Amino acid sequence: ARMIRSVWDEERLDEMTGGPQVMCNFLPWSHTYGAHSILHNMLDWGGTLYIDQGAPTPARLPEMLRNLKEVSTTQHTTVPAAWAALATELERDDQLAEVFFRRLVCMAYGGASMGQDIYERIQAVAVCITGERISLSAGYGATETAPTASNVHWPNDRMGLIGLPLPGNTFKMVPNAEKMELRVKGVNVTPGYFRNEAKTKEAFDEEGFYKLGDAVKFVDPDAPERGLAFDGRTAEEFKLANGTWVSAGTVRVQAVAATGGALSDAVVCGLNQNDIRLLGFVNEAWCKRLVGDDLPIEELIRHPAVHEKISAGLAVHNKAHPNVSARVARVLLQATAPLADNGEITEKGYINQSRTQALRQDQVDILYKDTGDLPDNLLIL
Repeated sequence: ARMIRSVWDEERLDEMTGGPQVMCNFLPWSHTYGAHSILHNMLDWGGTLYIDQGAPTPARLPEMLRNLKEVSTTQHTTVPAAWAALATELERDDQLAEVFFRRLVCMAYGGASMGQDIYERIQAVAVCITGERISLSAGYGATETAPTASNVHWPNDRMGLIGLPLPGNTFKMVPNAEKMELRVKGVNVTPGYFRNEAKTKEAFDEEGFYKLGDAVKFVDPDAPERGLAFDGRTAEEFKLANGTWVSAGTVRVQAVAATGGALSDAVVCGLNQNDIRLLGFVNEAWCKRLVGDDLPIEELIRHPAVHEKISAGLAVHNKAHPNVSARVARVLLQATAPLADNGEITEKGYINQSRTQALRQDQVDILYKDTGDLPDNLLIL
């Protein structure tokens, strides 16, 4: 907790809010993000924490929105999936936006990379309500790093950054295929896994650095003080049939962002195939606003206006990324959202690429079917 807050001007934040910090948060305390970044920090800081019984799921989102209408928070920290859901509701509900931004002085996300489009949509509402943008930073780490190892603690308008190591941490970057794999050593890193020597040995390198499984790159190689940017999960890297490496995490974020809110998430497919194709998950609330009707998802994924918006956005993406390693050839829109109960969504709200593909193998097969009757929820770009 002290490592995280040591890089922030706490007195300035308290001065801006006119008193102790206030948060309303749903992140579970059984996970290190909710326990240490939220609960422990607010206890140590002396702020007020309201327990949000809602969550960014279709069943629990109404409760989250009701709570955020009742509690005017001074800061809000959550996972990208929650920010994505909140962005749509802030655009739609003026009362929610008024209460949410009334006292807010800083925002943050962690657990996964967040698209630039979500940031821009949130800031557009913030400017309408307050007349100015509000700082939105990022924290980075893992359960094994308790959880934060680095963060962006300066004014920033670019998403996907992980910032600089917190005091007490040392980072090491190791070549891995065409990228740089990140490893960390510090007082906040676990010494190992309980009664599992084999896993402990596998998790650390010969110098005692914990292997996070993520790739990173410098925002500016000539100015390392500007920090690091997330460059995908090494486990999610795969090769196309021609041997070209694909960074699924990077393609996912860029493609979803290109649709401007129409897609809430995507699974990047293409292992041993000739091109990249997506299983796309529509943002139901956003798409209902787009078409001007409260249609069920089965109709939304076939609606011409939804197809036009997604196709236009991905056309721009493809023009900017013409190489086969990033260009999207097709999107198959899904009639069911990814489910946490079956492992498609992780605790951090991040979509599990391999698990989702395995559970939806029939959809992947349709995605790569080039002959015969093609479904009307398939977009060919």
